[in-house]
Amino acid sequence: MLQPCTAHKDFCCTIYTRRPARCRIFACRQLLEVAAGSRSEQAAMQAIRAAQVLVGNVETLFAAAGEHRKHKPFAARFEALCTPPFDDSPQATALRAQLTQTWNELQATLQKDFRVLGD
Repeated sequence: MLQPCTAHKDFCCTIYTRRPARCRIFACRQLLEVAAGSRSEQAAMQAIRAAQVLVGNVETLFAAAGEHRKHKPFAARFEALCTPPFDDSPQATALRAQLTQTWNELQATLQKDFRVLGD
């Protein structure tokens, strides 16, 4: 089962000449459960697609808030938008609230379905 790393193309890392050990050994909870036979590949793919939808929703909210630095980690982008000083207009406040709710939902999904103890 392929893991959805956007930097991994044609069985090679497009960021590093030599893939870091952390990337080489990483296995998310979905992959481990499929390998152990406790989850079907179809169920794992459904969980991955659901997480990808949440990621897309966060990206959409980032763009709506003017955060277009795609080379930055999600956490840094979220923190930049939610750390004062920031625009306190009603529209910006509502957008930040929606972003925070969606961000929290994504984090809960990642913790429940993907992260393995110690990650």
